Amino acid sequence: MTNQNLCVVDKQQSEKTVLSHLTQRYCGGEVVTIAGRPGVGKTDLALKIAANILLNQNKLVAYFSFGMPVIQLYTKMVCLYSGINRYKPERGDLTEEEHGIFYDSVKTINKIKIFVDDTAQLTPLDIYVQCAKFKRFNRDLALIVIDYFQLMNVKAVGDFSPEEQFAYAARSLKDLALNIYVPILIISQLSRGNEIEYKADLSQLGEAISLKKYSDKIFLLDRMDRMDGMDRMDGRQRAEGHKR
Repeated sequence: MTNQNLCVVDKQQSEKTVLSHLTQRYCGGEVVTIAGRPGVGKTDLALKIAANILLNQNKLVAYFSFGMPVIQLYTKMVCLYSGINRYKPERGDLTEEEHGIFYDSVKTINKIKIFVDDTAQLTPLDIYVQCAKFKRFNRDLALIVIDYFQLMNVKAVGDFSPEEQFAYAARSLKDLALNIYVPILIISQLSRGNEIEYKADLSQLGEAISLKKYSDKIFLLDRMDRMDGMDRMDGRQRAEGHKR
């Protein structure tokens, strides 16, 4: 993978950057990976991208959710669309105005053409067969989302190392994208790394390092606010060092 195919973005930049890559030119056959640590907003970003395609292009999205049941995913999508904090509906803490906004958002989301499969233990072959069949009967399929890659059942691949099993899964998804000519958006986890000296890096893909080979573009979702704070801290430490 060349540096041109690797992009480090923060949470504010990410939606616009990834969406422009997917929509400015049609990326049929491409595998695009969004990788980040837990809690940086990978699923939120994937849902915003899916919603943009669903609402603005009136196309179909297939979403494979391995880490979140469909009802949670649906609620999250409604909250993202409405701009309401996702915990407020759970607590029953909506104002009268927010009730109206939330209800209107539900009606809008109910109209979109999204297929969600939250079945646990799906294998790469299950996804391949299901999407190939899906594309045959739904010509307007515009995007496939895998959320997230490391939770796929790769043990059924055979008695190989985890790296080899995930390499098979990554190659299978790339073959799928090429064969049905639909872009695939993969969400991948990065290891937590050092909490103090953290910086997003491809090596943190761990057992899923094969995504580096089979992805046409990788977006590393970083927390620039944390990095800015670390830079300021490093500056203070260097200044103190000079004083000593």
